Amino acid sequence: MTRRRRGWRALAGLAIVSALTAAGCDGEEEPDVVAPSLLETLPTGDYEPAATLVELAERSDRVAKGTIVDVEEGWRFGDGPDDPDSKRMVELIVESGELDGPLHVVWPYVHGYEIDVIRASMPIGAPVVLYLSDFREVAGEPGWYHLGPDDEHTHWALTTPQGIILADSEAGVAVLGDPSAPFADAPPLDADFDLWLGAVSSVPSDG
Repeated sequence: MTRRRRGWRALAGLAIVSALTAAGCDGEEEPDVVAPSLLETLPTGDYEPAATLVELAERSDRVAKGTIVDVEEGWRFGDGPDDPDSKRMVELIVESGELDGPLHVVWPYVHGYEIDVIRASMPIGAPVVLYLSDFREVAGEPGWYHLGPDDEHTHWALTTPQGIILADSEAGVAVLGDPSAPFADAPPLDADFDLWLGAVSSVPSDG
């Protein structure tokens, strides 16, 4: 089994299955449901981190900078598309200005939250740098089911949990997907965000 397949099996196992626990007191309105934020749902787990941005780029199929514009229902991993114990994945929609359209990035998420509630917790409009691997090889294995509204595009996944760097525009700093595994060649967190691209990879054909 390849390192990439092992990593995604581990990710599927780490995706937490939970139910909503928000409830109001007697005579009081129930509080608005707030879903976990983007990076709160990213499991780091046991993986082989890249030592540098250059190494991460070499291990990736695509490196891109874009803007998070939406989130949709995505994949399930389990005994069937309706399996209540399946692991849930949503899709981040990232507009990168490329000719092949927005990027659809597979993202682990907990059960129990409606997609509109999840969308409200996402940093829509935030710039992001992504180091991605083609998800098609993984999705072709037994147990993966796509529930999203459209499947006529390439799906991507983070090469490692380090493969997302989010721009916090208010603080003026970059936020790392896994701050416990920093890069030796990383720019300062408050540097030009484009520097997080490191090395730019070629875009593979979707054909």
